[in-house]
Amino acid sequence: GYTLLAIKLLGRRRDSDSVKVLGKLLTRRERQIQTATLRALEQIGGEEAANAICDAPISRFVDQEERLEALGRIGERCSVPY
Repeated sequence: GYTLLAIKLLGRRRDSDSVKVLGKLLTRRERQIQTATLRALEQIGGEEAANAICDAPISRFVDQEERLEALGRIGERCSVPY
């Protein structure tokens, strides 16, 4: 739907102003929404995007491996625990 399209557009535009809103979408149950949101945050990049992924509550609906891979691709220092 439109939510998925909007997420993808924000990522392609590297819209850093949308990071907080995108971070909230990581708790949605829909797998497509979660995956698109991780990709968008990855495309936006930077410490704020990495923090949005790290700070999102862990739930049974979020694929933790996919989340860690996105953090690794962002490459910000805050995404590495050591």
